Amino acid sequence: MSCYNYPELLDNRASKSIAYASFGSFNFSQTKPNAKILSQEDINNIKKIRNIKKCIIGGINKINIKNLYRLKFDMIAISSALFLCKNTQESANFFVRNFQKLS
Repeated sequence: MSCYNYPELLDNRASKSIAYASFGSFNFSQTKPNAKILSQEDINNIKKIRNIKKCIIGGINKINIKNLYRLKFDMIAISSALFLCKNTQESANFFVRNFQKLS
């Protein structure tokens, strides 16, 4: 379920019937350039959600992935940083190495 920047969209009924909820945009995103960027308050509210896995999306790249270490989301979605780069395999390997650091 895509919740954008609004954890309140995730009510008790929805959280029992979905596998995860995504939140974002973490940073400016080429995929959705008009998306609102998560504030620290948004992130704090999202982290309070306990009954479902959480995915952070939007504008995640090789530079700002380091900022995700402290947030401890269950999942991270990456698209433009993989598909709009010169070498997809090299970029994928970079993210795999960094995801291993997160776990």
